[in-house]
Amino acid sequence: MMSRNEMPVEFKMTMDRSLAFFDVDCLEYFADRSDRGSVLPHLSFRERVLPLAPVLNGLYTYAISCRHPLIFSTCCSGRTPAENDIPEILHVPALDSGVCWKEKSRDYSFFLVEKYFDVSRERPFMERMQAKFTKNQNFRRFAQAMEVEEWVTFGNGAAFCVYSALLSLLNAGQKVILLSDVLVDSHSGHTPEETRALREQMLAESARQGVDVCTLMDFCKRKDIAT
Repeated sequence: MMSRNEMPVEFKMTMDRSLAFFDVDCLEYFADRSDRGSVLPHLSFRERVLPLAPVLNGLYTYAISCRHPLIFSTCCSGRTPAENDIPEILHVPALDSGVCWKEKSRDYSFFLVEKYFDVSRERPFMERMQAKFTKNQNFRRFAQAMEVEEWVTFGNGAAFCVYSALLSLLNAGQKVILLSDVLVDSHSGHTPEETRALREQMLAESARQGVDVCTLMDFCKRKDIAT
């Protein structure tokens, strides 16, 4: 019988690092929920991303079948799996804890990137939200250690945590693709009009900084992926 810390053989095979798929905050850990993902059954979809569930499952399926690394994070208000809850997932801590996760990264295909939590209310809300990944002490070294050619990014909280992930990848010198129609907005006290404006601002700023902003259909055509 396999122990909880022993990884199945199929997760140890060589990865294709031409692409990595980074799901920002669409998933959380609820082992007893009925809305668990069909591809990643240990994880559940956040309620507001459920309309995108078929698309997300399709992205997960493609990443797994092509042996591309799959990275995810969990929403600040969601439940994050503990380090030993899902043995197939390698945790990348937000703080430099001295854990030798980097040496293990070549053996895994699933990764959980933990966020940096700033409990201080002194800084503006947007600044605190965008620090979720930019202040993660390990994110830069993790992204560089992965040696991925292109990061395909999508997720929940478009103008906040998704944008923070984009900035962190760019700061690490990575080439980033943003799927503009696989995004969910987080209202966080904003009106619908303000939320739409924040998303448009994020998309424009991302493109200005060098992110390849495209639709899922355009991405699939470019990579010759059947839809």
